[in-house]
Amino acid sequence: MPPKPAAKTKQELEEQKRKEEEEAARLAAEEAARKAEELANTPSGLLWKDIKRKQVEAWLTEKDAEAIEREIAAAMGLSDYKDEVKSAMKVEFHLLNFVFARDNGFNAEKCSVFFSLLNDQVTHLTETGCELPAAYERFKQLLVEHSLAAPAPTPTATAAGATSQMTETPLPDPRVFALADIKTVTDYATKTWFQHFRLWRRCLRGS
Repeated sequence: MPPKPAAKTKQELEEQKRKEEEEAARLAAEEAARKAEELANTPSGLLWKDIKRKQVEAWLTEKDAEAIEREIAAAMGLSDYKDEVKSAMKVEFHLLNFVFARDNGFNAEKCSVFFSLLNDQVTHLTETGCELPAAYERFKQLLVEHSLAAPAPTPTATAAGATSQMTETPLPDPRVFALADIKTVTDYATKTWFQHFRLWRRCLRGS
């Protein structure tokens, strides 16, 4: 019979235990970092709804407008923007909106909400063909909901995927706009989107 392996010394056992503990700590840290990143990108209201934190942070430092344009087209599922007129209009609209937000010193959170606030207008108009007064009321309501003047949101949300027990996790606070931001956003939307609303309606809806 083959000889039995020599028993590990106390020092070897302690070293093995140390390595196992280090590995367990490393895995726990990686899991915590993964969950933190996942939470940071969890949509809350309009925050991170259409574009995620990493995308926004990359665009904020990108100097090439065409590169941002390509990234926006990919993020919004408008890869045909080079050939399709409506897609091209939407991509240019989103690009101009993002550049405005960046040039006004908006941080990643404000850029995300601002981007989605105006994208909501495009989507709602495309789906419903709403009139200007209704569109403006929707805009104002969403803007106020994402301002610091709005009531604090529910601190937790139920996470999907559990069967016997649901997990509750905190959501990011979507209230990002200060009073000065509300005026800046409203003035911009009034002079761009709402000034040309009927033209957009004809282009997107044909009426």
